[in-house]
Amino acid sequence: MSIMRLRVTGDESQAEALVTALHGLPHVRGVEQIADQMRGVRDDSSSNALVDDIGPDLHCLEVEINGRRNSEDVRAMAEQNAEKAKLLYDFLDQSEFFKGTAEPDSRSLMNVCFRAPTEDLEAKFVAETTKRGLDGLKGHRSVGGMRASIYNAFPRQGVAALVNFMKEFEKANRAAVPA
Repeated sequence: MSIMRLRVTGDESQAEALVTALHGLPHVRGVEQIADQMRGVRDDSSSNALVDDIGPDLHCLEVEINGRRNSEDVRAMAEQNAEKAKLLYDFLDQSEFFKGTAEPDSRSLMNVCFRAPTEDLEAKFVAETTKRGLDGLKGHRSVGGMRASIYNAFPRQGVAALVNFMKEFEKANRAAVPA
């Protein structure tokens, strides 16, 4: 068994989202948020790029992994998950058509919820994505909107395909937005 320690920046909800994502990875036996005993010490190359490596938004996680070889796989998967979420959130943040429903400090790495300008456009979007093989985007029945579930096994290419379709859909349907 191996122990991997991660130092990450972000608020408490972002740290909790990462803990949740790590729990879903293969070979991870446990994840625990720990006190940083090395606060402010630049002990390796990964800490050199931290924006706030001594502030209150630094979180240290201890990840227990089955086997030393698997720790690199877990780190790579966590980085891929963050990259997939960033790709989709970056698009939503700049879009004048689609809007994310979560505040930036409360965003999930696994489930990205968003809305279109009207419920009719949301229904049209879900129908058209399904035709293109982008299934399962309909949001929760009590909340509405759309939800992209981009769990560990969901490929980056799938997120890129969704973002590309969202751009096409936005361009084609801008005129349908009430003024």
